[in-house]
Amino acid sequence: MAGRTPKPPGQRRRRNAGQSEWQELPDEGRQGEAPEPRTDRQLGEIAQRYWETLWASPMAVNFTEADIQSLTRLAVLVDDRARADSGDGLIEIIDTWHDGSELRVLVGEFKGDGEIRQLEDRFGVSPLARRRGNRPGATCGRSRRTSRCRGGARRFRGVPDAWLCGGGLD
Repeated sequence: MAGRTPKPPGQRRRRNAGQSEWQELPDEGRQGEAPEPRTDRQLGEIAQRYWETLWASPMAVNFTEADIQSLTRLAVLVDDRARADSGDGLIEIIDTWHDGSELRVLVGEFKGDGEIRQLEDRFGVSPLARRRGNRPGATCGRSRRTSRCRGGARRFRGVPDAWLCGGGLD
């Protein structure tokens, strides 16, 4: 049998030790102005409010300069979603057949909900991501209790209820 033999228990070291440590997040969230989204596009009102809310959240203290581009992509997708819901930017193509029947096709229909969910989970801003602990920064300052959300899912210790179980991001 090829390979090294395991080290004795006293000599073993975990290379990933400390990765699961909790980090305190401020209850009041990130202070200061939100950076500008890195896009030439003018975001709509819903996406602009979403951007401001993201940067005021407790999770925003962990965002880095390198995260701004991905967060901008998230805000643009939210903007696309809002425009699709309102019908702005959609084009309806109607094709009439020889028998008088019509084929109606909406061009520009929004299909980015999955991408929004993935980005929200990656940055810890969705209720599900906060319940799962998918983001470094699992607790907020004051409370140290552990409790459960609606549906019995375990949640972060100390994150205010407004930021869990569907609250926080309008």
